Amino acid sequence: GEAGDLYLAIDVLPDKVFSRRENDLVTTLTLTYPQLVLGCQIEIENIDGSKETIKVPKGCPVGKEIIIEGKGFARLRGHGHGNLIIITACDIPSKLNTESKDALLSYAEKLGNSCQPSSGIIGFFKKFLG
Repeated sequence: GEAGDLYLAIDVLPDKVFSRRENDLVTTLTLTYPQLVLGCQIEIENIDGSKETIKVPKGCPVGKEIIIEGKGFARLRGHGHGNLIIITACDIPSKLNTESKDALLSYAEKLGNSCQPSSGIIGFFKKFLG
């Protein structure tokens, strides 16, 4: 037969940890409140399995982009690589033990925040009935 064109349709499944933004590789790193406030060094695994050590600065806000240059995807039409972009997030626990809860309330008082823990449905009705 005659020679013709071959067309292929390729679907790329999304990764559970990383996404792509042009030549940059983007991921989210969930940290604790103390890690964000005090700063830390933490090791993460890149998409190719290599390890990267990143420095989280003191007072790091949630949503900050920490950039490691040259650790993203290779540029198809050009030289070099994109960047690895790590977006910070905060792990907020839903349950605390008594000691942790007391420490957090004490910290809130020192900041001048009025932070009364909710006492559930009974406390809700006591406000209106009592």
